[in-house]
Amino acid sequence: MSQHTPFLPQSVARWYDPFITIFVCISAFVLLRHSELSNQSLVFIILAAIIAPMFFFEFLRLNQRIPLRPDACDLHALARIVAIKWVGVMAVVCGSLFLWWLFPLYRTRVNCGTLVFQYFMPYFAVVLIPYLFYTEWRLGTCNDYAWHIGRLWLGRRDQIDWGSVRDGALSMLVRTIFLPFNLCFLLSNMGKWRAMDWSLILGDPTPVSHSYLMQAIYAVLIFAIVPGYVFSLRLFNTHTRNIDRTWMAWIVTMACYAPLNTGIWSLWFS
Repeated sequence: MSQHTPFLPQSVARWYDPFITIFVCISAFVLLRHSELSNQSLVFIILAAIIAPMFFFEFLRLNQRIPLRPDACDLHALARIVAIKWVGVMAVVCGSLFLWWLFPLYRTRVNCGTLVFQYFMPYFAVVLIPYLFYTEWRLGTCNDYAWHIGRLWLGRRDQIDWGSVRDGALSMLVRTIFLPFNLCFLLSNMGKWRAMDWSLILGDPTPVSHSYLMQAIYAVLIFAIVPGYVFSLRLFNTHTRNIDRTWMAWIVTMACYAPLNTGIWSLWFS
């Protein structure tokens, strides 16, 4: 198999990108708030409305930044690389599924992992194939974590970069943990947001208007965060470069989310 030097596009994010996300999020909510859509459907429609322009602009910027693709290997070699990487990514995702199943507290108290994987896993496994094909064809092949984990899963233990395996597994673990958490927050609060009288934000400064304003800011923030987990892609040069490997960092971070945060705050700070 021929080797190719990884070729990654530089980030070309613009200062106005966050404002586009804010405008799309608020506009979609205002237009559809009183519709007959279920809370779940409204959440997914708003996310789709945010993701669509994000993908469009990032794809245009990719083509502007890299007008010509590097030399690619033949189709047979490319298919082999894609197959190994697909196995690697799915192995990490299935490992995350196992972790969700392993801790009943998360399944019963949070019920996020089951929800996300139920709706996204069938589509993710299929969409991942053309994404890998296009990325490897467009940017050139790269022996990243998916390659090494895929080879390891297939029993090929020679020339495994264990540092890449560790960092890639932790990166995917972050996404498969915090994507369900944040999506679950949106789904559980959409009904409350639809019932709120948002005109109070424009009224006199009161505790109620302040609370509503903070709710609005936090809702837009979470709606902007969730697509970020989807768009952590090598294709757009937004993939994870580094991740904290210390147990303390993971414990502190996980303690900020349900159900661990409830126990910690009630036991230590009550």
